[in-house]
Parts: sequence; structure tokens; C-alpha cells
Amino acid sequence: MGLFKLPFFKDNVQARMFERVETKDPQYDICDVGIQYDDGSIDSVVVGGSFASLKRWARQEQHVENARADEDASIREAEILVPVPDTEAA
Repeated sequence: MGLFKLPFFKDNVQARMFERVETKDPQYDICDVGIQYDDGSIDSVVVGGSFASLKRWARQEQHVENARADEDASIREAEILVPVPDTEAA
């Protein structure tokens, strides 16, 4: 997610928040949380797992969002292509 500087430290110290760690097995997602010093050294804790349920939930939510976006786009397109009759002029 990113690095940000920590106040009240003399050195250039940055917090590491959910930095992705590269793995050889794509089934697992691993990220670390910790502190990175200006010399490049890191104190961190690693969190990892396959997160199958979370990934499934995220995919389902993405499908729902995509369907909503497609529906909204279709409605906007229909509003542009089909003129609404003026009932007051009749």
C-alpha cells in the first residue's frame, strides 16, 4: 500500500503498510507491515495466506459492481437514443 514518514524520529524512518511480498506460488498473498529505515533495513511482521474466501467475496462484489455499471451505462445510452415525448405540448 505504501510508505509514509513517521514523526518524532531523527532518522528518515518510514512505516510500511501492507507492502506486497513477491512469492513463487501465486496461490498465496503475503504482505508485510513494519518500519523501514533510511539505510534500507526493515523491521516488519509478515501476514500471509491464500485468502480464498476473501478473494471469492471480492470477485463477487466486483461482478456486482460491473453489472451495475453496465446497467447504468445502458440506461444512459437509452436516454440519449430515445427522446422523451413532451406531454405538456399536447
